[in-house]
Amino acid sequence: MTSKEQTGGGASKGPLMAMVLLGAVAGGLGWVLLTGPGDPSPAGKEPGGAEQTEPGNAAPDTAAVDAFFKRDAIDFAPIEIDPKVISEARARMPGFGAAQPKGTEAIIQAFRALGKAELAGDKKGMRDAVVDFELRMSEFYRISHLAGIEALLTHTYGPFRKSLDKVVKAAAQQSKEPGAFLEQIPEALAEDAALVGGFIRLARSLGLMDDKGQIPARLDPMVEILYRYRMAQGLHGSINPLEIMAPQELRLLNQWRLQEAKGIDARRREGYIRTLNHLWPSYPGILALGVLQTRNGQLQLARQSFQTAAQLDPRQAPLATHYIKLLESSSPKSPQAPAPKDAKTP
Repeated sequence: MTSKEQTGGGASKGPLMAMVLLGAVAGGLGWVLLTGPGDPSPAGKEPGGAEQTEPGNAAPDTAAVDAFFKRDAIDFAPIEIDPKVISEARARMPGFGAAQPKGTEAIIQAFRALGKAELAGDKKGMRDAVVDFELRMSEFYRISHLAGIEALLTHTYGPFRKSLDKVVKAAAQQSKEPGAFLEQIPEALAEDAALVGGFIRLARSLGLMDDKGQIPARLDPMVEILYRYRMAQGLHGSINPLEIMAPQELRLLNQWRLQEAKGIDARRREGYIRTLNHLWPSYPGILALGVLQTRNGQLQLARQSFQTAAQLDPRQAPLATHYIKLLESSSPKSPQAPAPKDAKTP
């Protein structure tokens, strides 16, 4: 994805949606909700509130559409993240660059306590730790407001990433898969493992991290995006958690979940397409649906989606038409049954 496509306005301002992310209490504790359905956002607007309008008689911007997809195959193009664009987006968030706020260490300790319970498989301890974490986050927000939350995320990510790198490096030194390494973590690394153990397990299950603990360089910014998203869940009772993430982060999170994350079923991936169209009305969602259906072997549905894209959106039409031709060229022709040996062919 190009830098131009990642740029956008400030944080999306939507109504409080207490059911957006029910934290770990409602559906999957710890980091599990990162695989949940797409996150709603006000429809019809780009993040920042700017209504989407098409210029008068301007030529359709087909290049912006083509950048999301491959041309030689019906598939998504690999996600490319420009760290500079993400940094610039965060710099526009309230509170960016502020000093470490009071209460940061207490939040880190609460987050670490949740991790310890999760690693131990202590479900009751996890529920108690979730409640404590969310109460602390809500109280922190009441005192420090949105600007304080941004400063909190900035200052807590450093220790998190340091612990992550330390645990992954230790696992590699012992030639162990990171998840297995967490099962017998050395005492010296117990605090670090508590902070990052849930993330490592999630990253392994979703294919972000390989069995050597490596994350593709192009996707390394996803680590911080996932961290910020998880911390945001602690605020579901106070504000819409999506307000504390830059719109570019939310777009990339949902693109990655749609296109590259493993272990996510088709229904959820379709949900991410809807989310992307909410966050980003110019996103070519119909074309993306056709690609997803092709991946799933639903070729007739894919053809219908591509036909719809070609009819409804001039930007999507050229590539949609090309994909229809690719479907036709790759579809096996019905074989003609061989005639019986004693039959005469006309």
